[in-house]
Amino acid sequence: MRRAIPAALLVLFLVAASALAASGPDLRIVSAPSVSLRDAPGIASRLLARLALGTIVTEIARTGGVDTVGGMTAPWLEVSTPSGEEGWLFGALTLPFSEAEKDALALEIAADRLGRSGDSFEAVEELHAFLSRAAVAAATPDARARLELATFGALDRAGEAVGFRRRGDPRVVAWSEANARDLVWNEPAARWTVVADRFWELHDRSASLPGADEIAWAGARAQLPGECEGDVPCSVAMLSRTDVRYLERHPRGAHAGEAISNVAVALDAAVEDPRGEALFRGSPPEEVDRMRRDLARLAELLERIDDPRARAARSSAKALLARAKAAGGRK
Repeated sequence: MRRAIPAALLVLFLVAASALAASGPDLRIVSAPSVSLRDAPGIASRLLARLALGTIVTEIARTGGVDTVGGMTAPWLEVSTPSGEEGWLFGALTLPFSEAEKDALALEIAADRLGRSGDSFEAVEELHAFLSRAAVAAATPDARARLELATFGALDRAGEAVGFRRRGDPRVVAWSEANARDLVWNEPAARWTVVADRFWELHDRSASLPGADEIAWAGARAQLPGECEGDVPCSVAMLSRTDVRYLERHPRGAHAGEAISNVAVALDAAVEDPRGEALFRGSPPEEVDRMRRDLARLAELLERIDDPRARAARSSAKALLARAKAAGGRK
């Protein structure tokens, strides 16, 4: 005669089964580019496929011990890919994945990969592709903005990895055409860089979000094409598009002190130049006029910032403005 299962025990059994079902399979996300999927544990095993960064795999099993590869120590994992292929990959090249934490994981991967140096163009472009998908699928506006910023970071790193020699490579050409709106060729640096205005567009869409300050600072640090080579109106214009632009949006931001210092150093160098009014000789009148407008706006901005460095920078701006007025320009 079978005994009935006690009601309390049955409830516990059902709750445990429900929790197990809710937890789902053990998912992991590939956190490095072009990860090898092999037919057995170990780097000498036969290569089955290459898994792109961001691929979600299901863990089936793992080795009882650990291995050390490239200075990292972890077990090998037997996994199933989205296409149904099964094989083994090195566990240190993955992270535990859950849908609820996907944005945080994407940002963690971005910080790790962008913190490295020496990655190939192919590796960084794989990161860029992953972050682009992650930004589109982000659960919150702030996560989306931060992921878009990381996407620009990856795009810029890809441009750095290309350099000049691979500019005509068909893969690079296709990449530059696909990202034409976001890229500009910087001739003096001989590399592709992200268009600075893209950072500011992202900032202005995200101005009320927690990540806005970092987005603005990234915009202020973005490379601008061309060189000023000692031309003061050009240098002031560059300041207006970088540190001044940041201060206009975040006068008390986390990087305001550094921005003010950058402005002060640039203006002091111009004020101390022994050429005096001849500093602007050869500059087109319209550029001198633009510089005067930029300096007047800067002096007004610095007056509103309660910081000794801002007051010193404002003094330099006014001195340079007086010198520019004496130099003339269009009325």
